[in-house]
Amino acid sequence: MDLDKVVAHYLPKKIANELSLGDIRKELAEKGYTKDEISDICSTLSDRELAAINSTSQQSGGFLNHPTFSYLMILISLVIFVISLQKLLVVIELRQEVEVPLQYYLWPIFFIIGSLFFSVKHFLKLKSRKKG
Repeated sequence: MDLDKVVAHYLPKKIANELSLGDIRKELAEKGYTKDEISDICSTLSDRELAAINSTSQQSGGFLNHPTFSYLMILISLVIFVISLQKLLVVIELRQEVEVPLQYYLWPIFFIIGSLFFSVKHFLKLKSRKKG
């Protein structure tokens, strides 16, 4: 058998965890393959298994990797930013009349920082998607 046929035979079994590389090495040695051939076969098996895993993980993202999700997150982040900014301005105006505890300043500021972070993160994700 040539390299591609052997790899095609063992790859589904390796991906399904029916056989380990050690088991495959033993079977190939019993069939009379040399150490160099076994090494090449196992190396190719590992490379193709990794490629198969990478291709399935990229496809399994679903809605979370879709550009619409990023647009939705940017929209939600901007709404939270506007509401938090409005709440912060209300607290600042209220401060002129009465003393306001620090926590009333911190919550809107945390939400503003978080919404800016998510907006920038998803904007950069969209920008990198358009480049690539």
